[in-house]
Amino acid sequence: MMHKFQNVRFGLMVGIGGGIPSTWNDIRLGDIVVSMPNETGGGVVQYDIGRKEKDGFHRKGALNKPPKLLRSAIIEMTSSFGLSKEIANLIIQAWKNISTDFDNNDEENI
Repeated sequence: MMHKFQNVRFGLMVGIGGGIPSTWNDIRLGDIVVSMPNETGGGVVQYDIGRKEKDGFHRKGALNKPPKLLRSAIIEMTSSFGLSKEIANLIIQAWKNISTDFDNNDEENI
């Protein structure tokens, strides 16, 4: 595909995984999960290559890091999400304050 379409800069292989809900992460079928490189792997995980042991599944390896452009985009999206979450919390708090200012609206005061 990359040979046919010369302007494509990189390709993404997307797979469908099963849900993996746990105490720490509530990941379910249909959720979008994005991984970043860290000290244990390149960020692209192959869970089909490894071995099952008594204490769980141990991966044997990982693929190379995604292109820097993608890693930068993920960092930008994460920052934007955190900021929008903060703004949403401020709006909710302001809304709570507004609703308490006008809570004396029974029929006698209308």
